[in-house]
Formats: sequence, structure tokens, C-alpha cells
Amino acid sequence: MVGSSLVPRALGIAGAWVAHLTALEPMRPLFIGATLVFLGLAFRRLYIKMQVCEPGAVCGIPVVQKHQRLMFWMVSAAKRAKALAATSASSWSQFLSMRTAWRICFSANFTSLQ
Repeated sequence: MVGSSLVPRALGIAGAWVAHLTALEPMRPLFIGATLVFLGLAFRRLYIKMQVCEPGAVCGIPVVQKHQRLMFWMVSAAKRAKALAATSASSWSQFLSMRTAWRICFSANFTSLQ
């Protein structure tokens, strides 16, 4: 994993400014939809229409198939968490600001009654 940040840096797309990139924000539903399509195709290949392998080939080994399926579920869980976090971040911040407003309102009312 050491070299995983090397490619984006070589292309010039890594750094703190990536977190503030909002130009692609309107296209987020398209990216989420494309991710769901590709996850569906991977599911189809792993479970519904499995690859036909020659005897002794790597794709026919049950341990390899088990690892492929495990990695599929790990990646799909990570993608699902990322999509939910991205879409619910604004809702969560609105909830927290509303909660803070209620605390300020009630604390002001209770202190004025004493």
C-alpha cells in the first residue's frame, strides 16, 4: 500500500485540495449509479453466471473463488459505507446544528426562570 498514493501524485491529482473539489459534486448520483452497475456485474459473474474453467486452472480452485467472493463483499461494503456517508453528511450536520440550537434555546429559557 506504500505505492498506492504514488500514481495520483504522479498525475498531479493528490493533495489537500482534493477534499474541497466540488466541481464533480453534481455528478455524484451518476458515479454512485455506475458503481452499482459494476458491483451488479461482479455479483453476476461471481454467483449467477460463473466462469467455466479448465481442470487445474486457477479459476477452478475453490479457495480462489472463496477469496474472490470475500473481496467482493468487502469492497461492496466499503463502497456502500462511502456512498451513505457522502449522502448523509449534510443531513447529519443539519441534525447537529438543530440539536445545538435546541440546547441553546432551552438553556436560555431555564436560566431565565431562576
